[in-house]
Amino acid sequence: AGQGGEAIFKLFSNGYKTGKDAYLYNFSRAACAENARLVTKDYLGAMRVAEERPQYGVDEVARRHSSNVRWDATLKDNLRRRKKVTFSATKVLKTQYRPYVKQYCYAEHLLVQRKGQVDKIFPTSMADDGAIIAQTDRQTDRQTDRQTKSRYLPLGRRLDQAILGSRGRYDARSGDRIEGAVLPALPLRAENRVICVPGIGSTRRFSVLVADRMPDLHFIEFGQCFPRWIYLPRGCL
Repeated sequence: AGQGGEAIFKLFSNGYKTGKDAYLYNFSRAACAENARLVTKDYLGAMRVAEERPQYGVDEVARRHSSNVRWDATLKDNLRRRKKVTFSATKVLKTQYRPYVKQYCYAEHLLVQRKGQVDKIFPTSMADDGAIIAQTDRQTDRQTDRQTKSRYLPLGRRLDQAILGSRGRYDARSGDRIEGAVLPALPLRAENRVICVPGIGSTRRFSVLVADRMPDLHFIEFGQCFPRWIYLPRGCL
């Protein structure tokens, strides 16, 4: 792995590290969405106070809006930089939480501690032009690559429509739930396979697992994940 000419995997990543598993993971999709809505509401409330009362420090603002979210250094830094988020139930994805255990996760990268490169392996949002392209790193896979492009471009368009279709169910500014709102259908997901092995710091014996969903950091302890496909926005090739 690496950027050398002989590398098979030029892109690899740790698993997804939320730092907020109790808030962003759940076996119930509806509960995961509701918890994530409350996290988003606390974050947006903190941002409004920070903008309206700049005399308050970030730590003080975070302390006043911590009923439904765990504030770590990354989230405080996002607040300091005024990075805005909007809630969308289509970001609730089924993920590989532990070996043989899947859970729903709210995959909003601005709310988590570290996303690594998983957005290029299991993308959760679409490029501005509404399409994504899958590519491989190996020149020997050119024919398969062409087949995959034709396969995933329609998928990108359909997934983009699913995301657009969910708007209006929640107030994007406040995160408040709109009366009578229901969860939208699960969006079509970008297919992929990752080979996962223990990473630096692991105390477990070496093992290998393969996942077809976005893996958590501790799916395999401090796992390093090597993907079959890389997803890039149109125009990046």
